[in-house]
Amino acid sequence: MLIDSGNIDIFNLYEGTGIFKGITTNPSILLKEKLQRETVLQMFKGKGAEIIFVQIEGKSLAEMEKDFQDLKDSKYFNERVGIKIPVNLEGLKLISKIKSENPKQIVLGTAVYSANQGILAAQAGCDFLAFYVNRMENNHIDPYEEIKATKQYIDSQNLKTKIMGASFKNTKQVTKTLSAGADTVTIPPEIVHSMLSNPLVEAAIDKFVGDSVKLKEK
Repeated sequence: MLIDSGNIDIFNLYEGTGIFKGITTNPSILLKEKLQRETVLQMFKGKGAEIIFVQIEGKSLAEMEKDFQDLKDSKYFNERVGIKIPVNLEGLKLISKIKSENPKQIVLGTAVYSANQGILAAQAGCDFLAFYVNRMENNHIDPYEEIKATKQYIDSQNLKTKIMGASFKNTKQVTKTLSAGADTVTIPPEIVHSMLSNPLVEAAIDKFVGDSVKLKEK
């Protein structure tokens, strides 16, 4: 699992759980956190994150190619940096080009809303596919059926592409996404907090602590 954030403090908060292996960012996340892409790469250099996903900017193939080259030229770029590329015609061209030139470069096809996109991106060589679950539901698309269909195709073709659920607004979406066949998810900090916060759990812990004290008094 990964965390939707470029904030090193948020990653450090949950790193000790052994569950969250890295982060995913995009311009919208970074704008919200008031962080630059280069700053994020700098902050995470030498830290425990196994992978740091950053998004390629631009709409045309030429614009995205230039941005990818600029990213590679950064002194903070390394093998842990995965790149996010939207799955449209221009994006598929860039994905195919990058994977043919450097198969080891980790590529995540992002902004996936259908099995159609997912299948094409898997064929183009994506290592991961990010399905935008909440946005799909808001647009009357069943994300779980699209994920299931894509997963079935990937398995039938023995492809190595992994499905990543993204764009969540509640914890139920996360569990349903994983149950539908997603290999992993990227979750915003507030959803992580919701998954770990339960008044029933806290009440049980308080009772255990109280009974432990009483037991020692016996």
